[in-house]
Amino acid sequence: MGEFLDPKEMAQLTGYKTNTDQIKWLRDRGFVFLVNARNVPVVSRIYCRQRLSGKAASVLETEPDFSQVKK
Repeated sequence: MGEFLDPKEMAQLTGYKTNTDQIKWLRDRGFVFLVNARNVPVVSRIYCRQRLSGKAASVLETEPDFSQVKK
């Protein structure tokens, strides 16, 4: 098992085999991912596990608190 989801896992997660459809699915659901030079979406295995368990979404959706930053 690697650091990132493999093509079979990505298809299982999104329900799509094509990169374009997978990217749209990920964007529509607010997943954090990168697109590599071959236009393949890359999702961290750890992030995916956290996201599906409900842990990652709450952390990523919060804005940093800049109220204490001095100008």
